[in-house]
Amino acid sequence: MSSQASVQNDVSEIKEKTKDLLKRLGLAVLVSIEEMEGHLSQYEKMHESPLFLGLLTRAIESGREKTIEELVSLLGSWKNFIPQKDLCGLSPAEYDKKYPKGPEELSIMADLLDAFGDDIRKLSPEENNEIDKKLRLFEDNFLKLVPVRQPFPVKDKMLSNREIILEERRHLKHPEDRRQRVRLFLFADSLGANIGQEIERLDEQYLKAMDELITMQTNPNKRNFKKTAVAFVSMKEIEPYMKCRKDSFRFYLNMGNAAFLTQQTEEAICCYKKALVIRPNYKEARETLKRIESFLSCE
Repeated sequence: MSSQASVQNDVSEIKEKTKDLLKRLGLAVLVSIEEMEGHLSQYEKMHESPLFLGLLTRAIESGREKTIEELVSLLGSWKNFIPQKDLCGLSPAEYDKKYPKGPEELSIMADLLDAFGDDIRKLSPEENNEIDKKLRLFEDNFLKLVPVRQPFPVKDKMLSNREIILEERRHLKHPEDRRQRVRLFLFADSLGANIGQEIERLDEQYLKAMDELITMQTNPNKRNFKKTAVAFVSMKEIEPYMKCRKDSFRFYLNMGNAAFLTQQTEEAICCYKKALVIRPNYKEARETLKRIESFLSCE
């Protein structure tokens, strides 16, 4: 079997397992494999994807720790096979196979990881919220250090850790446009602090949009087309996150109302129908949809 066929088999297996996981989470009709693949391609770090955060929140709501671990493992593995522009169009797996890290880089990064691990044990809970920034600062300082051992002797100069990595990459003929990018992607996809902050930000964005919508609905004299339109756009942005929540049928009702108030009737109907897909006996969505369709048929 060729390496390409092997990769395709690996990806197909990951997709099938992901489909099964979506069914178990009750999201098979709302989240497609194509949408998930798009998010994995679009976002450098998984915790930046609103869809991933929604899936993770749904998994947490399930109360099954194994489901959470399975989700993170599956999407992390899947992302490893998706081509990325900044990797010359290769996937991380393909890039590492074509341009493997040398022993010096692996050793330096392992030392960095060990040193940073010792450092973060001294942090207070409050400081842990800044752990990603602290990593970057620690990493920059560590790469500037000049070790005693110099694997690539240069006359009248001692190389820093970063310069050693660059020199090794040059020897290994890594692409020049990638050679200068030395960075440890530690915790990029699993930092609890980052995930918590992102989820909180999305929840706050929804609450703010809802405040605007409630004001428009309860105070007709204060209706402001522009503010309602902004609320709808805000809901549209966080839809990948919100549709994974257990009460997503309410979200679609509210987004439909925001769309209707901004005269986006087709969008509103689409939202009400999504609410009914999630909860077929949702009376409010069914009656609202019926009124709008009746109104349109009379025009």
